[in-house]
Amino acid sequence: MLSDGWIKLRRNSAADLAIVMVTMIMPFVSPFPYVLMGWEQPDWQNAAAITNDVKLKYGVLVLILTLAAAAVAFFWFGMRARR
Repeated sequence: MLSDGWIKLRRNSAADLAIVMVTMIMPFVSPFPYVLMGWEQPDWQNAAAITNDVKLKYGVLVLILTLAAAAVAFFWFGMRARR
């Protein structure tokens, strides 16, 4: 059984805006997991240093975070009880 506070939070327009902002930002924070995983930092001033391996890692991180953002939005907005 859901508490009354959780139901009010799910109906709060400020919480909806916060979820939208979080889902919009998530794909853009992919450099942070890249650094936290300890992967080698490319020299962005040298185009030859940006290998396909670096592009693939960044692409996968962006894809994962985009899917996570879509999942958060779905569970917040799509799974909401109808009024």
